Amino acid sequence: MSRLFSSLNNRTTSLGGRSWRVVLGTVVTGGILLLSFNAIFPSYTVTASPRPTDAELREGFQNPPTSARTMVRWWWPGGDVTDGEISRELRMMKEAGIGGVEIQSFKIGLNPNPAPHVEARVDSVFSPEWFGHVKHAIEEGRRLGMMVDLTLGSGWPFGGPHIPPELGAKKLDMEMAPLTGPSDFQSEIPWVPHQAPLQTWGQSQPPDPKLYKLVAVEAIRWTPPVYAEPQSSAGRADRTITRSGQLDLQSTVILTSQVKPDNTLQWKVPDGNWLLFSLIQVPTAQQVTGGAEAGTQYVLDHLSKAALQKHIDAIGEAGKKYYGDQYGKGLRAIFVTAWKWLATTPSGATISWRNFRSCAVMI
Repeated sequence: MSRLFSSLNNRTTSLGGRSWRVVLGTVVTGGILLLSFNAIFPSYTVTASPRPTDAELREGFQNPPTSARTMVRWWWPGGDVTDGEISRELRMMKEAGIGGVEIQSFKIGLNPNPAPHVEARVDSVFSPEWFGHVKHAIEEGRRLGMMVDLTLGSGWPFGGPHIPPELGAKKLDMEMAPLTGPSDFQSEIPWVPHQAPLQTWGQSQPPDPKLYKLVAVEAIRWTPPVYAEPQSSAGRADRTITRSGQLDLQSTVILTSQVKPDNTLQWKVPDGNWLLFSLIQVPTAQQVTGGAEAGTQYVLDHLSKAALQKHIDAIGEAGKKYYGDQYGKGLRAIFVTAWKWLATTPSGATISWRNFRSCAVMI
């Protein structure tokens, strides 16, 4: 410490006594803070693990523990499985050095036109027989020292015949109409045009208009875009925007409470150019991809607690009767393969998959 003060003194002599007092006060204050920090957060000694020998490293790579081994996705042909085949495949994977499996029962890759008796077996997912096969797989995997995870559903995203249309996936649709004031607007608000069914690998059908729900109606003053002179090309006139349109968000007028039950609105439009927006909750009618069940399989509304509970009751709670004693033991985790949502643009074009990270809930 004396060396530190000596060094500081040499460097601040030319600055005068006041500068020296400032520096000394800073050092003392810092020292007090450092001592206080050490008193509140005492240091701990961490003992390093002993370094493994070359032989131990080699053995660890040649014979890793189960927790460090590869897991694979084990795709079942729906419910068309047997306990004997389940045991045989688990033994084969164990002998190949695989540490665990994730069970997914669906029908992707299967014969699209199977014989009726085969189709019935494939679609027997979530039947007592299927739950019995899952129970056998869990117990056999545990006997072999393998990890077993289970996808909570058939195909993806979550859904199935147990999800009614009102609990199905939804999107927020936006429709708009330009208005010019001053004028009196007395008409139906901008509404959702006819929706074509989403294109999925499962069955598709258009959404039910009865399930449309108005969320909000707003009017916003705007400046229309500016276009250049049309340029003819290949028999058509192309318009180039030279200045984008702009919304004046400070001018927003909320009109939701003024909309009548028949979706009509009366509003005195102020002077200027306005855009009238309708925000409408619309069911997507998206179907489960690859679901191995009979009937219409709606994807559940991922933001609805009631929809998720319906799904958990139909699959998770039903499964507990068969292998609930294996939760956290033979059955390591309930698996969500992916959240994949589809939606359509106002023009009817299908938007690409929105794929979020998979996650497993450890149990």
